[in-house]
Amino acid sequence: MKLSDSSNILTLRSIVGAPSGPEGLCGKNYFIPAYQRGYRWGEGQVRQLLKDLTEYFNGENNGDFYCLQPIVVKKTDDLEAKKRYGLAHPEEPWYEVIDGQQRLTTILIILTLENLLDDDSDDSFRIHYETRPELGKLFGKISLEKDEDKRHTVNLNGCQERLDIDSYHILQAAKTVLDFFQNEEIPGAHKKYFKGSFYENFTRRADVEGKSVQVIWYELRDNDASSAAELFKRLNDKSIKLNNAELIRALFLSESAHYEPETELPKGRKTSTTGRLRSSSSTAHILRTGTLPGQ
Repeated sequence: MKLSDSSNILTLRSIVGAPSGPEGLCGKNYFIPAYQRGYRWGEGQVRQLLKDLTEYFNGENNGDFYCLQPIVVKKTDDLEAKKRYGLAHPEEPWYEVIDGQQRLTTILIILTLENLLDDDSDDSFRIHYETRPELGKLFGKISLEKDEDKRHTVNLNGCQERLDIDSYHILQAAKTVLDFFQNEEIPGAHKKYFKGSFYENFTRRADVEGKSVQVIWYELRDNDASSAAELFKRLNDKSIKLNNAELIRALFLSESAHYEPETELPKGRKTSTTGRLRSSSSTAHILRTGTLPGQ
Protein backbone atom coordinates (compact mmCIF):
# COMPACT_ATOMS: atom_id res chain seq x y z
CA MET A 1 0.00 0.00 0.00
CA LYS A 2 1.21 3.50 -0.83
CA LEU A 3 0.14 6.87 0.51
CA SER A 4 0.98 10.26 -0.96
CA ASP A 5 0.04 13.85 -0.35
CA SER A 6 0.17 16.44 -3.12
CA SER A 7 3.76 15.51 -3.91
CA ASN A 8 5.44 13.12 -1.47
CA ILE A 9 5.24 9.32 -1.33
CA LEU A 10 5.13 7.14 1.78
CA THR A 11 5.26 3.37 1.34
CA LEU A 12 6.92 0.17 2.53
CA ARG A 13 9.70 -1.52 0.58
CA SER A 14 11.47 -4.81 1.01
CA ILE A 15 15.22 -5.12 0.50
CA VAL A 16 14.75 -6.95 -2.81
CA GLY A 17 11.84 -6.09 -5.07
CA ALA A 18 9.96 -8.16 -7.61
CA PRO A 19 10.92 -7.91 -11.32
CA SER A 20 7.41 -6.80 -12.26
CA GLY A 21 5.89 -6.13 -8.84
CA PRO A 22 6.60 -4.17 -5.63
CA GLU A 23 9.86 -2.22 -5.70
CA GLY A 24 12.72 -2.89 -3.29
CA LEU A 25 15.87 -1.07 -2.22
CA CYS A 26 18.11 -3.14 -4.50
CA GLY A 27 18.86 -2.18 -8.07
CA LYS A 28 18.79 1.54 -7.33
CA ASN A 29 21.37 4.33 -7.07
CA TYR A 30 21.74 6.34 -3.86
CA PHE A 31 23.61 9.60 -3.36
CA ILE A 32 24.82 10.66 0.11
CA PRO A 33 25.19 14.48 0.08
CA ALA A 34 27.94 16.41 1.81
CA TYR A 35 25.63 17.82 4.49
CA GLN A 36 25.47 14.37 6.11
CA ARG A 37 28.10 12.86 8.36
CA GLY A 38 29.91 9.71 7.27
CA TYR A 39 29.12 6.14 8.20
CA ARG A 40 29.49 5.81 11.96
CA TRP A 41 27.63 2.71 13.11
CA GLY A 42 29.78 0.91 15.64
CA GLU A 43 30.09 -2.71 16.66
CA GLY A 44 27.32 -2.43 19.26
CA GLN A 45 24.74 -1.03 16.82
CA VAL A 46 25.51 -3.60 14.12
CA ARG A 47 25.49 -6.50 16.59
CA GLN A 48 22.21 -5.32 18.13
CA LEU A 49 20.55 -5.18 14.72
CA LEU A 50 21.74 -8.72 13.87
CA LYS A 51 20.61 -9.99 17.26
CA ASP A 52 17.16 -8.46 16.89
CA LEU A 53 16.76 -9.74 13.34
CA THR A 54 17.86 -13.26 14.27
CA GLU A 55 15.58 -13.44 17.30
CA TYR A 56 12.70 -12.12 15.22
CA PHE A 57 13.27 -14.57 12.35
CA ASN A 58 13.58 -17.51 14.75
CA GLY A 59 10.69 -16.51 17.03
CA GLU A 60 7.09 -17.61 16.83
CA ASN A 61 4.03 -15.42 16.47
CA ASN A 62 5.92 -12.17 16.94
CA GLY A 63 4.93 -10.19 13.90
CA ASP A 64 4.65 -10.51 10.15
CA PHE A 65 7.62 -8.35 9.29
CA TYR A 66 10.49 -6.45 10.85
CA CYS A 67 10.11 -2.77 9.98
CA LEU A 68 13.13 -0.49 9.83
CA GLN A 69 12.73 3.22 10.43
CA PRO A 70 12.34 5.58 7.45
CA ILE A 71 14.75 6.09 4.63
CA VAL A 72 13.97 9.60 3.39
CA VAL A 73 14.98 10.27 -0.22
CA LYS A 74 14.51 12.68 -3.09
CA LYS A 75 14.83 11.57 -6.70
CA THR A 76 17.46 13.48 -8.69
CA ASP A 77 16.59 13.90 -12.37
CA ASP A 78 18.92 16.80 -13.24
CA LEU A 79 21.45 15.28 -15.67
CA GLU A 80 23.91 18.16 -15.34
CA ALA A 81 23.79 17.97 -11.52
CA LYS A 82 24.46 14.22 -11.62
CA LYS A 83 27.46 14.80 -13.89
CA ARG A 84 28.68 17.61 -11.62
CA TYR A 85 28.56 15.31 -8.61
CA GLY A 86 30.45 12.64 -10.56
CA LEU A 87 27.61 10.11 -10.36
CA ALA A 88 28.19 7.00 -12.47
CA HIS A 89 25.55 6.18 -15.06
CA PRO A 90 23.99 9.68 -14.95
CA GLU A 91 21.31 8.55 -17.39
CA GLU A 92 19.87 6.35 -14.61
CA PRO A 93 17.69 7.60 -11.72
CA TRP A 94 19.53 8.56 -8.51
CA TYR A 95 18.05 9.12 -5.07
CA GLU A 96 19.49 11.70 -2.70
CA VAL A 97 19.38 10.19 0.79
CA ILE A 98 18.17 12.82 3.24
CA ASP A 99 17.94 10.49 6.23
CA GLY A 100 18.74 6.82 6.79
CA GLN A 101 22.18 6.43 5.24
CA GLN A 102 23.51 4.57 8.30
CA ARG A 103 20.82 1.90 7.85
CA LEU A 104 21.23 1.89 4.07
CA THR A 105 25.00 1.40 4.28
CA THR A 106 24.60 -1.41 6.83
CA ILE A 107 22.11 -3.16 4.54
CA LEU A 108 24.63 -2.94 1.68
CA ILE A 109 27.34 -4.44 3.94
CA ILE A 110 25.10 -7.45 4.67
CA LEU A 111 24.30 -7.87 0.96
CA THR A 112 28.00 -7.64 0.04
CA LEU A 113 29.00 -10.38 2.48
CA GLU A 114 26.22 -12.68 1.27
CA ASN A 115 27.33 -12.16 -2.34
CA LEU A 116 30.87 -13.17 -1.38
CA LEU A 117 29.72 -16.26 0.51
CA ASP A 118 27.19 -17.39 -2.09
CA ASP A 119 28.09 -17.30 -5.80
CA ASP A 120 24.40 -17.42 -6.72
CA SER A 121 23.60 -14.19 -4.90
CA ASP A 122 24.01 -10.78 -6.55
CA ASP A 123 21.57 -8.51 -4.69
CA SER A 124 23.00 -5.02 -4.38
CA PHE A 125 22.64 -1.30 -5.03
CA ARG A 126 25.00 1.64 -5.63
CA ILE A 127 25.89 4.31 -3.07
CA HIS A 128 27.86 7.44 -3.96
CA TYR A 129 29.23 9.53 -1.08
CA GLU A 130 29.78 13.16 -2.09
CA THR A 131 32.50 13.82 0.49
CA ARG A 132 34.40 10.64 -0.48
CA PRO A 133 33.61 9.81 -4.13
CA GLU A 134 35.77 6.66 -4.07
CA LEU A 135 34.05 5.23 -0.99
CA GLY A 136 31.25 3.63 -2.99
CA LYS A 137 33.83 1.46 -4.74
CA LEU A 138 34.93 0.06 -1.38
CA PHE A 139 32.17 -2.56 -1.38
CA GLY A 140 33.59 -4.06 -4.57
CA LYS A 141 37.02 -4.32 -2.93
CA ILE A 142 35.85 -6.29 0.09
CA SER A 143 37.04 -9.89 -0.06
CA LEU A 144 37.01 -12.93 2.20
CA GLU A 145 39.87 -15.27 3.01
CA LYS A 146 39.42 -18.67 4.64
CA ASP A 147 41.95 -20.08 7.09
CA GLU A 148 42.71 -23.72 7.88
CA ASP A 149 39.84 -23.77 10.40
CA LYS A 150 37.46 -22.61 7.62
CA ARG A 151 36.93 -19.27 9.32
CA HIS A 152 36.67 -16.26 7.05
CA THR A 153 38.41 -12.94 7.54
CA VAL A 154 37.44 -9.68 5.84
CA ASN A 155 40.04 -7.94 3.68
CA LEU A 156 40.18 -5.04 1.26
CA ASN A 157 41.78 -5.72 -2.10
CA GLY A 158 44.29 -3.13 -3.26
CA CYS A 159 44.03 -0.98 -0.11
CA GLN A 160 47.54 -0.73 1.24
CA GLU A 161 47.33 2.80 2.57
CA ARG A 162 45.84 3.89 5.85
CA LEU A 163 42.05 3.82 5.69
CA ASP A 164 39.95 6.97 6.00
CA ILE A 165 37.48 7.06 8.88
CA ASP A 166 34.44 6.06 6.77
CA SER A 167 36.23 3.11 5.16
CA TYR A 168 37.42 2.00 8.58
CA HIS A 169 33.89 1.95 10.02
CA ILE A 170 32.50 0.09 6.99
CA LEU A 171 35.25 -2.52 7.23
CA GLN A 172 34.70 -2.92 10.98
CA ALA A 173 30.96 -3.32 10.44
CA ALA A 174 31.62 -6.05 7.87
CA LYS A 175 33.88 -7.84 10.34
CA THR A 176 31.21 -7.53 13.04
CA VAL A 177 28.57 -9.10 10.78
CA LEU A 178 30.85 -11.99 9.85
CA ASP A 179 32.05 -12.60 13.41
CA PHE A 180 28.50 -12.51 14.77
CA PHE A 181 27.64 -15.62 12.78
CA GLN A 182 31.05 -17.31 12.84
CA ASN A 183 31.11 -17.06 16.63
CA GLU A 184 27.46 -18.20 16.76
CA GLU A 185 26.60 -15.46 19.26
CA ILE A 186 23.04 -16.77 19.20
CA PRO A 187 22.82 -20.59 19.31
CA GLY A 188 22.12 -21.95 15.86
CA ALA A 189 22.89 -18.64 14.15
CA HIS A 190 26.06 -19.80 12.40
CA LYS A 191 27.53 -18.96 9.01
CA LYS A 192 25.35 -21.47 7.16
CA TYR A 193 22.31 -19.95 8.85
CA PHE A 194 23.39 -16.50 7.62
CA LYS A 195 23.70 -17.79 4.06
CA GLY A 196 20.43 -19.68 4.36
CA SER A 197 17.29 -18.80 6.28
CA PHE A 198 18.59 -15.49 7.70
CA TYR A 199 19.28 -14.12 4.25
CA GLU A 200 16.07 -15.57 2.81
CA ASN A 201 14.05 -13.73 5.46
CA PHE A 202 16.16 -10.59 5.16
CA THR A 203 15.53 -10.31 1.40
CA ARG A 204 12.05 -11.85 1.14
CA ARG A 205 9.75 -9.76 -1.02
CA ALA A 206 6.64 -8.23 0.44
CA ASP A 207 4.41 -10.24 -1.90
CA VAL A 208 5.87 -13.59 -0.76
CA GLU A 209 4.49 -15.36 2.29
CA GLY A 210 6.81 -15.53 5.31
CA LYS A 211 8.72 -13.21 7.60
CA SER A 212 10.58 -10.36 5.98
CA VAL A 213 12.28 -7.01 6.53
CA GLN A 214 10.44 -3.89 5.36
CA VAL A 215 11.74 -0.34 5.20
CA ILE A 216 9.59 2.78 5.46
CA TRP A 217 10.28 4.64 2.21
CA TYR A 218 9.51 8.37 2.32
CA GLU A 219 10.15 10.05 -1.02
CA LEU A 220 10.16 13.83 -1.31
CA ARG A 221 8.68 14.74 -4.67
CA ASP A 222 8.41 18.54 -4.76
CA ASN A 223 10.48 20.69 -7.11
CA ASP A 224 12.18 22.92 -4.52
CA ALA A 225 15.91 22.40 -5.10
CA SER A 226 16.73 23.44 -1.53
CA SER A 227 14.08 21.29 0.13
CA ALA A 228 16.26 18.19 0.63
CA ALA A 229 18.99 20.01 2.56
CA GLU A 230 16.40 22.05 4.43
CA LEU A 231 14.47 18.94 5.46
CA PHE A 232 17.69 17.32 6.65
CA LYS A 233 18.47 20.39 8.77
CA ARG A 234 14.97 20.47 10.23
CA LEU A 235 15.07 16.75 11.02
CA ASN A 236 18.37 17.09 12.82
CA ASP A 237 17.37 20.31 14.57
CA LYS A 238 14.33 18.38 15.87
CA SER A 239 11.98 21.01 14.44
CA ILE A 240 10.44 18.03 12.63
CA LYS A 241 10.06 14.68 14.34
CA LEU A 242 8.97 11.77 12.17
CA ASN A 243 6.51 9.85 14.35
CA ASN A 244 6.79 6.24 13.22
CA ALA A 245 3.62 5.23 15.02
CA GLU A 246 1.66 7.75 12.96
CA LEU A 247 3.51 6.87 9.75
CA ILE A 248 2.88 3.17 10.08
CA ARG A 249 -0.72 3.63 11.19
CA ALA A 250 -1.24 5.82 8.13
CA LEU A 251 0.13 3.07 5.91
CA PHE A 252 -2.07 0.40 7.40
CA LEU A 253 -5.24 2.26 8.36
CA SER A 254 -7.26 -0.15 6.30
CA GLU A 255 -8.78 -1.94 9.32
CA SER A 256 -6.17 -4.64 8.99
CA ALA A 257 -3.26 -3.83 11.28
CA HIS A 258 -2.34 -3.47 14.93
CA TYR A 259 0.79 -1.53 15.85
CA GLU A 260 2.79 -1.11 19.05
CA PRO A 261 5.96 1.04 18.97
CA GLU A 262 8.99 -0.12 20.91
CA THR A 263 8.80 2.86 23.28
CA GLU A 264 5.34 1.91 24.56
CA LEU A 265 6.37 -1.43 26.06
CA PRO A 266 9.57 -2.67 27.68
CA LYS A 267 11.56 -4.81 25.29
CA GLY A 268 10.45 -8.41 25.49
CA ARG A 269 7.13 -7.78 27.24
CA LYS A 270 4.38 -9.92 25.74
CA THR A 271 0.96 -8.76 24.67
CA SER A 272 -2.04 -10.73 23.50
CA THR A 273 -2.07 -8.98 20.15
CA THR A 274 1.50 -8.43 19.04
CA GLY A 275 3.45 -11.30 20.61
CA ARG A 276 7.00 -10.33 21.52
CA LEU A 277 8.21 -6.92 20.48
CA ARG A 278 11.69 -6.62 19.05
CA SER A 279 13.45 -3.40 18.20
CA SER A 280 17.03 -2.41 17.47
CA SER A 281 17.82 0.67 19.53
CA SER A 282 14.54 2.30 18.51
CA THR A 283 15.36 1.85 14.83
CA ALA A 284 12.75 -0.80 14.06
CA HIS A 285 9.35 -2.16 14.91
CA ILE A 286 7.52 -5.46 14.60
CA LEU A 287 4.11 -5.44 12.94
CA ARG A 288 1.65 -8.25 12.52
CA THR A 289 -1.53 -8.44 10.54
CA GLY A 290 -4.66 -8.30 12.64
CA THR A 291 -7.56 -6.03 13.45
CA LEU A 292 -7.40 -2.57 14.95
CA PRO A 293 -9.43 -3.07 18.12
CA GLY A 294 -11.57 -0.10 18.93
CA GLN A 295 -10.06 2.00 16.16
